[in-house]
Amino acid sequence: RNWLSALLAKLWPQQVALNVDLPHMFQSGFNASISRKIFACVDEIDVGGGMSARTKFSTALKALLTAQQHTINIKYGSQIIETNCTRWLLLSNSEAAVPLSAGDRRLNVVRNPDVAALDLVPNARRSLRRGADITVRSGDGPALRLLSVHLDGGCAPCNGHSVESLR
Repeated sequence: RNWLSALLAKLWPQQVALNVDLPHMFQSGFNASISRKIFACVDEIDVGGGMSARTKFSTALKALLTAQQHTINIKYGSQIIETNCTRWLLLSNSEAAVPLSAGDRRLNVVRNPDVAALDLVPNARRSLRRGADITVRSGDGPALRLLSVHLDGGCAPCNGHSVESLR
């Protein structure tokens, strides 16, 4: 996941906001990190709390995604109004990370069945070649299909273990 964020930052230097803490941004009201950014990446988002907190977050997110302009609130600085050109990449391991209603047209996320065809040892206790297959659509726009596959690259807990020992 982080390679995608890093790639965006390399493609558009100084125009990508990395590691945006969206819940904290909504809570504090300070959003200078997204000023003049064409992309904002949110890592490990998972809106917890009760239904009222999730609904409040959902409402704030919808406003952020669809506003023609946004007010940039800089800590210890003046507020400025900018045209909203920011596109968002929200990443999470949680299936219920962001509260979205089924009829919401602003953002449509579909989790397709996990990709398992690349897995060399499908019955292994820990899979080394499976991935998430997700389709994202904004409004009536074209679909973007995202595939994230974990290939054994020597990462923990795979380090020093053969595929056979992970069964």
